[in-house]
Amino acid sequence: KLDSYIQALMQFDIVVPKEAIIENKINSLDDIAACLDNHFSLNKMMPDVIICNNDEQAIAVAAWVRSKNLRIPEDIAIIGFNDSAIAKFQLPPIASVAREDDKMVDAAVRMLFARLQNSQMPQQREVIAMKFVWRESAG
Repeated sequence: KLDSYIQALMQFDIVVPKEAIIENKINSLDDIAACLDNHFSLNKMMPDVIICNNDEQAIAVAAWVRSKNLRIPEDIAIIGFNDSAIAKFQLPPIASVAREDDKMVDAAVRMLFARLQNSQMPQQREVIAMKFVWRESAG
């Protein structure tokens, strides 16, 4: 997942330095504050943006940002993933990446029925583009 994300950013000439990636195992949302405190105290830098694995993590990150008396998005922008319904009800609303679940289901059903009709057909693959859902947390 991380490699795909980094490759997508590179298509837009956005380079993500290795030290900007936090790969700690997060067991609970409570772990996020400690993880961020540790990471940014070691690296002595604050980011312009924090992109999270999901919207729930983004909400926890927003709480951490506010605990540091920083402003969203003026000081740090926040982006989540999955476009959960709760994201739009946060203050500020959390920007997110939507997976286009309906399109994925349609493609899976279409490919399944095509395979059932012809078991000898070659393997199929379809790329479903995700979409960015802009909200105020992105700036």
